Amino acid sequence: MTYIEADHVAELIRQHGLVVAPAQWSQDFGAHLKGLAWKGFSLDWNGVEHQLVDLEDPGSDPVPELMASRWPDVRRLFVLYSPSEPGLVADAAFVANEFDQLYWKAPGSRYMCAVRSVAGEDEPDFTRLIEFNGANRLVFAG
Repeated sequence: MTYIEADHVAELIRQHGLVVAPAQWSQDFGAHLKGLAWKGFSLDWNGVEHQLVDLEDPGSDPVPELMASRWPDVRRLFVLYSPSEPGLVADAAFVANEFDQLYWKAPGSRYMCAVRSVAGEDEPDFTRLIEFNGANRLVFAG
């Protein structure tokens, strides 16, 4: 069973009109991430322009507002589960509010990226990505 077939993800797909992305997107995003510098089980953010969000810090901006101010032109995100499984395309505002549900029971760090339209076709934009540690931290890059 793929992760998008899990009951809670399948329910999110049905209820919110999420779209299953081409499997190639997952393979390409996985290859892109593999080519980046890593530190343990996370990307190595040293020397990379990024913004760390501590979700437990009451002083941090809410994720939807942060995402909208950081990437005002991004309307959709690609949600990666595994390079060998299809991911999802969802409205950025939905993902900003529900990333914990989208990744519930998914182990380890999780990755999302912007979706852009090029000549009327959607494609993932790996230069604008988000790392979620599965608990209390998001890192925005790009």
